[in-house]
Formats: sequence, C-alpha cells, structure tokens
Amino acid sequence: MPHPPLLLPGAVLHVNSFPEYVALYTTVEPDAPRVWERINSRWEVCLTLTDGTFGQVSFVNGICTTKGGQHVNYLADQVAEAV
Repeated sequence: MPHPPLLLPGAVLHVNSFPEYVALYTTVEPDAPRVWERINSRWEVCLTLTDGTFGQVSFVNGICTTKGGQHVNYLADQVAEAV
C-alpha cells in the first residue's frame, strides 16, 4: 500500500476531511471509485481499488496499526462475504 508523502516531525498535513486523507494513499488508481461512510463518531471507513493486493491503513486510539488487527478483519470479512 502506498504511503503519503514523508512528513518531518512537526509538519502540518493540510487535509480537511477523511476523503482528502484517503486520497493521500490512493495513488495507484487516483480516479478509482471510493466508497466511504462515517459509521459513528469513532469509525470512518473507506474502500477502494488497489493494484490487486490487499492493503489497509488503520488507526486505533490515534496509533497507526500497520499490521491491521481484529478491526480490519471484521470489515474485510464482511466485504469478502458480500462480494
């Protein structure tokens, strides 16, 4: 999964919404359709196409969970079942 541009400590990330943040990661197919939803005040989710491999970016309690976790599996399993 691509990563957004490298930011130096203290740098400000100029995005104003979750879709703008997601766009930093979707560089493989920038025009690919994206589906996002705010589930509640603590969960916001976006799905989009990739280069053919599963990738995820997730945060729990403000910490980047690069290896995913049960929260990622919970959503990915539901998408896989529906597809």
